[in-house]
Amino acid sequence: MTYQERSASRSPVLLAAVAIVLIAAVGAAIFFGMNWRAKMRAQAPQAEGARFAWLSQALDACEAEAAKYPQGLYFMVVPLAPASSAAEGIKSRALETIGPATLLESKVALEGLESGALRISREQFILHAMDIETNAIHRWNSAAGVSTLSERGSSSKGPFKVRLQTTPNDAAQWSTSLAEGLATCHWVFALLRG
Repeated sequence: MTYQERSASRSPVLLAAVAIVLIAAVGAAIFFGMNWRAKMRAQAPQAEGARFAWLSQALDACEAEAAKYPQGLYFMVVPLAPASSAAEGIKSRALETIGPATLLESKVALEGLESGALRISREQFILHAMDIETNAIHRWNSAAGVSTLSERGSSSKGPFKVRLQTTPNDAAQWSTSLAEGLATCHWVFALLRG
């Protein structure tokens, strides 16, 4: 048998093998594709319940950074705005109101965000922090949205009082609530007056 005769006799076998491989590949793609879509549908409700998981991750990242550089001063400000009439009920659970900001506990603020009563504000603000042991005042430039504000090589150990400005005319009123602890990220959840 010549080379051409052998090639001709193998062609139907080769074509059948290629066809079987293609059919198997298409079948696997359809099976895994349907399975993947079913899993994504099953996970969708969980994703809806954790719309602000990114915020928890950002808070954790700020804590990790502060622990890594204990000679730094770290604040994470989460500026908030009312998103529904339910925000009035959240105001009644406030820590205190200082100038244009109503300070909230993190748990209350996160509940308000998840329920839709609050939203993240894009309003510009300036954060000031005062070390009550030394009266040293730290000020950061204007920021907007969820912001990590830090100062490396700070000699301030705190505890700290804070104040927020949204306009140059805001009164210089300091919080009575204190941000305490070394090598930590101080969280400031502030419902801004809009």
